[in-house]
Amino acid sequence: MTKIVFVSTSAAKVKDHLTGLWLEELAVPYYQFKSLGYEVVIASPAGGPIPIDSSSMKGDFFNDDCKKFMVSEAPNEDLVNAYEPVLYFKESIFHSFIRIQYFLSSPSTMM
Repeated sequence: MTKIVFVSTSAAKVKDHLTGLWLEELAVPYYQFKSLGYEVVIASPAGGPIPIDSSSMKGDFFNDDCKKFMVSEAPNEDLVNAYEPVLYFKESIFHSFIRIQYFLSSPSTMM
């Protein structure tokens, strides 16, 4: 199966501003790529848990894909145990099957 690696932020705070993953930016493409048959792997610069921007879980931003993502066990587990991209690419015996790297557009993706 072809893999796509989503790279999210590791930052929960930038200076004095609370931040994190904008959930809609992950959930919507996550389900789009899954429906096309891709295996989605979630990574962040530091690996480990990915913080979610609390503002992204309110109002119209918290759409059906976001709700589905938050109650589904597998994607939620991926947020808690995100891969560190460099280690994932080095250690993955399936690295030759990774065809796409998708950087989520959070301002702090590289943090």
